[in-house]
Amino acid sequence: MNDHRGFTLLEVLIVLSILSILITLSVPISKSLFEKQEEKQFLNTLESDILYIQNLSLGTRSRSTIEFHKDHYTIFKTRTEKPIIRYLPKNWQITYTTYKHFYFVNGTINKAGHILIQKNNENLQIVFPLGRGRGYIRE
Repeated sequence: MNDHRGFTLLEVLIVLSILSILITLSVPISKSLFEKQEEKQFLNTLESDILYIQNLSLGTRSRSTIEFHKDHYTIFKTRTEKPIIRYLPKNWQITYTTYKHFYFVNGTINKAGHILIQKNNENLQIVFPLGRGRGYIRE
């Protein structure tokens, strides 16, 4: 009458060790996916902010600008309103820009130029041509 219901200690330890190995392997994968999603979200936000500033300039005399700094950019809807500050993702920095700030006049950018962003060991260039285009990203 040796009816045992349950698992032995050895079986439980084997299952726990397999689970811990799987969890250890999945953490770096999920961290890299999180960082890629964060980068994608930042670029979408930057594009939306540029479109927002361009739309504010249509039919108004107020000057809405975006100022670039090393680790963030600032959006000024008007000089009297509180600015919006957006920080770059971790390990990103703006290394060069042809202008400190830019603005749109009736939907057209004030001057053509580009912004060079360094992320980890890659360079990302955001180009703003003359005309009504918002700009594009070149890696």
